[in-house]
Amino acid sequence: MFILILIFLILIQIQFGLLVSIQITIWLLVYFLSNLLLGFNPWSKQLLVIRLMSIFVIIFILYYNCKYISISTMIILPLSIDKISYFHEFNQKTIVDSNDCREYVIYLMKDNNLSDWFLTFNKDENYVVTLEFIPDIPTHLITDPQLLISKPFLVNHHSSITTIDKFISERLNVTIDYYGLDDFIFTEYIDGITPIILIRYTRIQI
Repeated sequence: MFILILIFLILIQIQFGLLVSIQITIWLLVYFLSNLLLGFNPWSKQLLVIRLMSIFVIIFILYYNCKYISISTMIILPLSIDKISYFHEFNQKTIVDSNDCREYVIYLMKDNNLSDWFLTFNKDENYVVTLEFIPDIPTHLITDPQLLISKPFLVNHHSSITTIDKFISERLNVTIDYYGLDDFIFTEYIDGITPIILIRYTRIQI
């Protein structure tokens, strides 16, 4: 029994954080203490009320944090850690927040840190992402055809940065081979301008 409770608390801490796990630990202690005292005084209404109250408070804490941390995050979490989760793989009804479209730029010949991109995520939100390759920034126009290097995929705060970074690199290499692009895209321009991958990401509700 103790081992099951310990596993439960560890899972709570992983999913909701230390503060929530401390709250639930305190109320579990209250619950078991009231059980112990009921063994000595089984007719105590006060102890019965405390016991029931501790159960309801634990349920409320879990409900409150599930509501604001988002059930959809827990749905995507097992997929987005180990592999890319494509948008079309989810059959659930999705709502795309068109007013929350953002952009992040990866410069091919410069050091990029995707963790900076992840810092722009709301912790409780999920995003659908598209990747556009722009080989020549100075001549690129908004009316030019898009060279998308991947199908839309999903990310959230829990996604693996290493997995996403590796995926982007692989998709770029596939695009270069498929379209027969020259190796010049891997060399820096004289004026310091490099090709980019433009990341567009939009918040969604699942």
